[in-house]
Amino acid sequence: MSELVAKRLQVALQAAKEAGDYLIRTKREIAVDKKGARDLVTTADRGSEAIIRQILINEFPEDVFFGEESGGTDAAAFSGLERVWIVDPLDGTTNYVRGFTDYGISIAFYEKGRPLIGVIAAPEKGELFQAVAGQGAFLNGEPIRVSQVSTMIDALVATGFPYEPDERGGNNTDHVANIVPLIHDLRRMGAAALDLASVACGRLDGFWEFGLSAWDVAAGILLVQEAGGMVSGFAGEPVNIFAGRIVATNRLIHQLLLAALARGQTGFVAK
Repeated sequence: MSELVAKRLQVALQAAKEAGDYLIRTKREIAVDKKGARDLVTTADRGSEAIIRQILINEFPEDVFFGEESGGTDAAAFSGLERVWIVDPLDGTTNYVRGFTDYGISIAFYEKGRPLIGVIAAPEKGELFQAVAGQGAFLNGEPIRVSQVSTMIDALVATGFPYEPDERGGNNTDHVANIVPLIHDLRRMGAAALDLASVACGRLDGFWEFGLSAWDVAAGILLVQEAGGMVSGFAGEPVNIFAGRIVATNRLIHQLLLAALARGQTGFVAK
């Protein structure tokens, strides 16, 4: 591991831990002040991002910072950037405000469009995932690998739905109708970064979702790949963090899940 990557990994881990501690503290305030929950969540999002940004940019002022709250770059500009951090300071906002523990922090470092570091923290679960390109994936310092499930009937798969009401119908309801009869069971956890981390560590065998943003998937993609899994677009094309659509699996069921998704797009209903 190069010195450039090693130092950035340690700083990213520090940022994730400090932001996680902050989110836990702020969540206690939400539990007390239900009427002000919306404002407190906005504060939590922005506060978490401010902590992460300060830690990263103080150490690496030459790097570009792209965060959910502060905005950043688009696909065209991104391809020309030398080094950039892509951050989701609070993934799973609804879970967070409703008292669930399925929320997290996602921090990714890209160089010339290529992912080099992925860190995902689930603060209340005490879980810290990390991956470095070519160095494997880890959970709390222990190596992780994707599952070995090779059939759809044995597969545990997750998905999500767009937050915009006018985008919730359409293709994903078709996809769910087609895929549920083919698999062991379906999960909808409400935090794409944690879904990807769950594929990486073998809890889930596959995951698909559309309507996503770059910060939702930037770190998780590397985790899955370094754990031996596969990530692509819905048609099997190379994954693009700005495309909004992602399929991640343990590799063994990837083509099967892609085929099931294709049926959903054509209106085929599984029997």
